[in-house]
Amino acid sequence: MAGQVCGALLAAAAFSAAWRSWASSVHTARTIPEAGLPGWGVVAVEAGLAAGLILTILTMLSSSTTARWTPLVVTGALAGLIWAGAPETGASMNPARTFGPDLVAGNFAFFWAYLAGPLTEATVAVVAFRLLGAVGALGRDWHTLTAKLFHDPDYPSIHATALPARAAPPSPGRPPT
Repeated sequence: MAGQVCGALLAAAAFSAAWRSWASSVHTARTIPEAGLPGWGVVAVEAGLAAGLILTILTMLSSSTTARWTPLVVTGALAGLIWAGAPETGASMNPARTFGPDLVAGNFAFFWAYLAGPLTEATVAVVAFRLLGAVGALGRDWHTLTAKLFHDPDYPSIHATALPARAAPPSPGRPPT
């Protein structure tokens, strides 16, 4: 999380410094709502976008057949979600992405909504996914098989995974697995 916030802050600062007048004309790359959209509307749109992204990721990573296609499908889903949400809210889907430009611009008018939407819906999406798995919805047990967006069994994995993977090399001070 800290890395994302620092990355967004550095990118916004570099963008603002390099293209001063143009960066200013596009609000220093801030995600801002469409004129007239109230804060609760921003929360609703961002929550829906975040739910779509998170449910796509969890669904793809819940099958050994689809897990390998996760990066491709998530890229397509993300492009579609940005296309759908950009006119209303800028389609942030990530509070860190919003925080960096807001800090550089010194304007936090809607930050609360860009924080509340994704965090609320991320929680709801994960709980919904877990409930689907608990009841065996859609004819199978749904649970994520790996914590990696791209899983290749030829590479060692330090992440939790139920998919085949080479063991990670032992770290100093840790016995081999």
